[in-house]
Amino acid sequence: MGINSFGLLLAIIEGFLICYTIYTSDKNEKWSPDGKKPLYTPYISSLTFILVMSITSILSVALFDIKTAMQKIIGFNFSIFLQVLLYYLVLIPCLPLLRKFINARACSVLWLIPSCMYIMQFESFALDKPIFILSAPYFLVVILFLVWFIGFVTVMVWKIGLHIKFRRYILKNSLEITDRHIIDIWYDELERSRIHKTDYPLLKSNVIKTPVSIGVFKSKIFVVIPDKLYSDDDLKLIFRHEIVHIGRADSLAKFYNVFCSAICWFNPLMWFAMRKSADDIELSCDETVLLDADDMTRSRYARLILETAGDERGFTTCLSASANALRYRLKNIVKPNKKFNGAVIVGLIFIVMCMTTGYTALVYGDYTGKDIIFSASNAEDFKLSYVGFKPDNKNYICTNENALKEYLLNLRIQNISGVYTFENEKKRWVTISYETPNDYVIIKLFGNFIKVQPRQNISDFDYYYLPDGVDFDRLHDIIKIAD
Repeated sequence: MGINSFGLLLAIIEGFLICYTIYTSDKNEKWSPDGKKPLYTPYISSLTFILVMSITSILSVALFDIKTAMQKIIGFNFSIFLQVLLYYLVLIPCLPLLRKFINARACSVLWLIPSCMYIMQFESFALDKPIFILSAPYFLVVILFLVWFIGFVTVMVWKIGLHIKFRRYILKNSLEITDRHIIDIWYDELERSRIHKTDYPLLKSNVIKTPVSIGVFKSKIFVVIPDKLYSDDDLKLIFRHEIVHIGRADSLAKFYNVFCSAICWFNPLMWFAMRKSADDIELSCDETVLLDADDMTRSRYARLILETAGDERGFTTCLSASANALRYRLKNIVKPNKKFNGAVIVGLIFIVMCMTTGYTALVYGDYTGKDIIFSASNAEDFKLSYVGFKPDNKNYICTNENALKEYLLNLRIQNISGVYTFENEKKRWVTISYETPNDYVIIKLFGNFIKVQPRQNISDFDYYYLPDGVDFDRLHDIIKIAD
């Protein structure tokens, strides 16, 4: 199978942009007084992936009947779904090694790389054809799709509900901070971070034990700290930690984690992967807060973490840590090792992800040519207008139209997921054109695939899988070179 050269070029360009973004963001976070850009910005937008997949699914349901919509959703999402699952299964065992050489900020970006996978559905990235075919009966695909969809919706509703409940609980038991001294420290840290929006509500609460940022979108974020006395130095570290989370849109990243967990809700390893992702978000934040910090500041920060019992339900970000990550986190705070920024590694992994997507396709359904080719009208109403073997530049005629139609009517055809070009498959193919009462239908048969295309709408075509392949010998008996 050949590699899509244009797709490889685009993947390299996209990988370079990701690499450049990480590199420049890393440099920008080393604050300088004359800078204008906010210190902390998201490395990769996790929201785009969610929006593209959601909007595509919603439009499919709105524009097509349920059966067609389900096929469109499966076709668009299957390869991404499989690639995301495999990516995290590979990343989990590799993470301890990666953490030794690249900083936590790059590690946190690695979990977000699949958020760019929606671009793999563009034809410019498409492979020639899949290498592996997963075949399943249509009824089984329908049942599994419905079970998966119910699980997906259940997980999303459950997680969003927990977030809303936790948010209401915190805000209901919170009061606005009016202490001018604390507010001044907060605004000093916002100014230091060059945050343009400065009206984030600052609250205190006696029902939490660790500072938290609550809210998915920046316009709705509240910063809440426990109702207790903190020194000025402690407040600076606490506020800096939360500002890093806000600037990087880490709440959205956690929402993306939940979305991925919901997509693969049936796989316990995915839940483990999302837990590791949340740990790396906190490790990355620690690393940034303590850039160029002295030993005393590091010790103070470690003490703050030890003194707080974290609760990060929903999509909140907090200063404290989960028990499992606490030991590793404290080690990195007190005795940090010098590491690479990891920009090149992240860019290369993205390119590999792009060029390994789509090698496995799902085929399903049990149709015939009557269902796919001659569905617009009765087969008797289809009048043959053209036949020919390509790429031969010869004139062909059909010696037995009934035999040709009979062959097409009884072709076994299956739906195929994903986007493919099939260019290398088209070294030898048969083109057949029929005139119908309302349109023209062009059929192209090659290898194990068929392309069905209405002539009046050349952009509206579908590829299908032929489990029995094309019987070229039989077609040569029916289609002859014209004298």
